[in-house]
Amino acid sequence: MTIIKSTWILILPAAAAAICFGQGSISGKILTAAGNGAAIPNAPVQAKNLATQEISKAASASDGSYALSGLAPGAYEISVENVTFFLPFHQSGVQVADGKTRRLDIRLDDFQLNTLGDSGEQFVAAFADKPTPPGPAPRTSDGKPDLSGVWDPAIPKALGEAPQPLPSAEAAAKQRGKRGRITDLAEEACLPGGFSRSPIGYRIVQTPSLLVILDGGFNPDRQIYLDGREHPKEFNLSWMGHSIGH
Repeated sequence: MTIIKSTWILILPAAAAAICFGQGSISGKILTAAGNGAAIPNAPVQAKNLATQEISKAASASDGSYALSGLAPGAYEISVENVTFFLPFHQSGVQVADGKTRRLDIRLDDFQLNTLGDSGEQFVAAFADKPTPPGPAPRTSDGKPDLSGVWDPAIPKALGEAPQPLPSAEAAAKQRGKRGRITDLAEEACLPGGFSRSPIGYRIVQTPSLLVILDGGFNPDRQIYLDGREHPKEFNLSWMGHSIGH
C-alpha cells in the first residue's frame, strides 16, 4: 500500500505540470488615447490565434485592466470594438510565449479624434456608472414629481433597461449609419440629440405650466409646455421643434 500511495504522489504533480505547460496570457489596461489616459471599463477585448483562428474574449474592469489567459504559444490579433464613442482597435502579430504573460496596454482614439475639451476622457467621465440618489423622489406643492435640478445623463442606466426607440427613430439612425458615420448618433450628423443623449450634465427648471431644459451649450434650450395645449397647426420651425408634455 505504501508503494501505491507513493506512485500517486509522483504522478499528480507531473499531470498538473502537463496541464499548465504550453500556455501564456496577455494582460494590460484599456485607456483613452487623449490626455493622461483615463481607464475605459467594460470594453470587450479579444485575441485571435492567427494559426488556429481560435478566439479568446474578456472585458476590462473598472480600472481598465483586462486579462486573456490560457493562450497557446503563437501570434495573435488583438482587437477592441463596439465601445461607444471610441474607434476600433486592432493589432496583429502579438506574440505569446510558453508560460509568459505579455503586457499590452491599449489606447483607444475617440471618434472626435481627441478634440481638446471634447475627447475620450470626457466621454468616460460622463458615461461612467454612478450611484442612483437615495431617498424618495422630490415633489412639487401639488404632489407631482419635481424634476428641477442638475441631472447626470449616466444615472438612467442604473434604473433598468433603456427604453426602445420608435420605429421611425430606429430607421433614421440606420440611415445615418449608411452614410459612413462612425456611430448612429444624431449629434454626429449635427442634429439635436435630445437631452437624454447629452454627454454632459443638464439643468431642468420646472414650473406648473412649463419645463425648460438647459443643456450646457451642447444643444439649444428646450421648452416643454405642460398647460395642456396641443401642437399648433402652423408654427415657425425651430432647431428643437415644439414640445408638449404632462
